[in-house]
Amino acid sequence: MNLYIDESGNTGSDYLSDDQPLFVIGIHWMGEDDFNTLKNEVFAQYKADEIKFKNLKRRNDKRKMLGVISFLEKRKDRFCVYIVHKKSVLIEKFVLDCIEPVFWRDGIDLSEKGGILAYANMLNMLLQSEMGNHWYNAFLSKYNTFIRTKDNETLSDLESHCATAVKNSRDMLIPFIAYPSLALCEINTDSYRPDVYQALIIGLLVHIRNYFGVDTFNIVYDQINSVKEHDLKGLVSQLEKIENEVTVSSICKIIPGIEIEGVNHGDSKKIVLIQLADLIAGITNYSLLPINQNSDISEAYQNMLDDRNLIHKICSKAVTPEELGTEMSSGLISQFINMHGIE
Repeated sequence: MNLYIDESGNTGSDYLSDDQPLFVIGIHWMGEDDFNTLKNEVFAQYKADEIKFKNLKRRNDKRKMLGVISFLEKRKDRFCVYIVHKKSVLIEKFVLDCIEPVFWRDGIDLSEKGGILAYANMLNMLLQSEMGNHWYNAFLSKYNTFIRTKDNETLSDLESHCATAVKNSRDMLIPFIAYPSLALCEINTDSYRPDVYQALIIGLLVHIRNYFGVDTFNIVYDQINSVKEHDLKGLVSQLEKIENEVTVSSICKIIPGIEIEGVNHGDSKKIVLIQLADLIAGITNYSLLPINQNSDISEAYQNMLDDRNLIHKICSKAVTPEELGTEMSSGLISQFINMHGIE
């Protein structure tokens, strides 16, 4: 099965862009007949070489946007999107870079059984409630700067900010903020990537296998900034090596038998179905931006979408195994939840 991928809202390692708070990957497995139908019904008078969502956005062409949504509503069995709230990704990445190494040093594997996500959700609540939104946003901004510049000056700035917590809060927060300096060696390696979008494609493929019954993938993509071709090939090929069913959560299982036929870069000017992936990613991002939440476009898009068409990554209040659908790692996080009665 040919799958066509494009993205919207990629700001690289800048997770705190005010204009682009969301990152979206759009993927579909439609054919050229579908694209021709879209072109004839919605873009009959369109003169540009390519049908790109940025052109609709620039012209504020709501009629064509609604036409795209209507087109997708009839084909909900052949597309899917992954929506990422970048601020949520940033706190999760902080846990991976600066918290997980501390737990590992103490013999606790925080990456197992939902621990990373649970910890990120907990910090998202804890730091805002204890220190306030201004302190929390400055904390995220300084960490974001640190992973982009990778130098001791920005590390010192981050650690100094952590030290500004009032004494009672600081004593409580230290085990959970941990020590960012421990991550400096890893962050300075050539293999370190300040963005985390690659793994989302794995999640999309697993989701498509589970909810749409597609198990053979030939991936075609335009110049996607979040991946490099050799990286993507190596990443998705790991799915072929899985021999036993892996339970990620109560709603996500990786089932053996996935086949990757190919991962190929394509020119969207020549492969029109990549243009369709661009439209899917673009209309999704546009519809869900806070500034557009009450618009006709947003309402039509959200009414069109089924649960199976959507995966999302956003911080929530879920910090228990039951809420996450996982068994959580043991250690300080469980002790903290029990001590403070987080709900």
